[in-house]
Amino acid sequence: MREPDDRAWVGRACRRKEDKRLTSGRGQYLADLKRPGLLHVAFARSSHARARLVAIDTIAARGMPGVVTVVTGAELVDAIRSLPRPVVAPAFPARYPTFWPLAVGKVKFHGEPLAAVVEVSAATGQFRILRYLTSDDFGTVINPLIIEGQVQGTVAQGISNTIYEEFVYDRTGQQLTTDFENYQIANAADLPNIAVSFAGVPTPHTPLGSRGAGEGIPGPVPAALASAVSDALQPFGIEITELPLRPNRIWLLIQAAKRA
Repeated sequence: MREPDDRAWVGRACRRKEDKRLTSGRGQYLADLKRPGLLHVAFARSSHARARLVAIDTIAARGMPGVVTVVTGAELVDAIRSLPRPVVAPAFPARYPTFWPLAVGKVKFHGEPLAAVVEVSAATGQFRILRYLTSDDFGTVINPLIIEGQVQGTVAQGISNTIYEEFVYDRTGQQLTTDFENYQIANAADLPNIAVSFAGVPTPHTPLGSRGAGEGIPGPVPAALASAVSDALQPFGIEITELPLRPNRIWLLIQAAKRA
């Protein structure tokens, strides 16, 4: 047998030198960097794999506290060059579309950046629902697919209530949200993966042990999401007590907590 070579690193466990620094509070992360004039950028990305880009409304984003500017692909075309294309051998010619840092005219893949929101703080108030789990008791479930669809639709309605829907009035009491152009509701791009489970406790009051299941209950959804966001904001001592959960409202709460 040959003695192990101290210079051989393949297959050996190596102690990381940076762990002590990171776990003892002496590490430095990207958010710790403070430079004069430092800005942060957040990208709005496409939820479609391929689509025609009709328009990008940047008015709301430009009006958010702390936002310096909002840039779209159409504004970059005359200012910069497109991204470099891959180098291929002359014997294997290939056609590659022109790619820009931000989408121009068409969206070519899911997640393609559409617009860049530049702000003075890394905290934008945006939140994303990674997964939503719900459990309902319909007794003996006869057709699981139908019931699952009904419950998912109810959760979608509750999410819409939580993050978008709001009656807005002017100073004279005139309602301003009278059509779907102004009264925003959630669409498929806003919905997470909704995992549905059934408790399945048969009721003794029906022959099959089933219960009525016209739909689920949207009421618990706002409470669940508000509680989840409050839990995420616990380091700031913030408790969500008002809906809808708009990013600008969350951002203002965070800024107020920092000043307190």
